[in-house]
Parts: sequence; C-alpha cells; structure tokens
Amino acid sequence: MARQAFLEHIGEKYHKTALQVLLRWAVQKNVSVIPGTGKPKHMRENLEIYDFILSAEDVAEIDGQQHSSALRALYTGIPDEDD
Repeated sequence: MARQAFLEHIGEKYHKTALQVLLRWAVQKNVSVIPGTGKPKHMRENLEIYDFILSAEDVAEIDGQQHSSALRALYTGIPDEDD
C-alpha cells in the first residue's frame, strides 16, 4: 500500500515491517497496544518490536504523519497481508 510507504522506508533501516515500526512508535510514545492475530508468524513479529529503538528523527517523521490513514490503521487494524 502506498500509504504505508514511509513506514516501510523506516522499517528498512531496522529490518522490520511497517507494522512493527508502527507498533514500536506507539510503545515509545507510551501508548498501550494490544495487537491481535491468530497467526503464529504475526504473533512472533508483534513480539519482535523490543529489539530496536526508533531514532528521534524517525519518531518525528511518524509524528508528522498523525493524520494519515497509515497511522489511523494503528487504531483500526492493518489486515494481514496474506488474508
């Protein structure tokens, strides 16, 4: 999705997915997140957000996108790509 391109770009730096970047951003902002999935692969990915820290610049870039549909997806859910 084009709306996730900036998150994918940030994720490339950390070898993480766009969703992992978004989850990490939320955790760094002290937002409680409860990602939901029934797929073991995605459960594992959801737990792999604690082995990196977003730079201040990356956090600021995401903060600047607060009204984008990509960030709203954090609150409404991003569908599994292989569904």
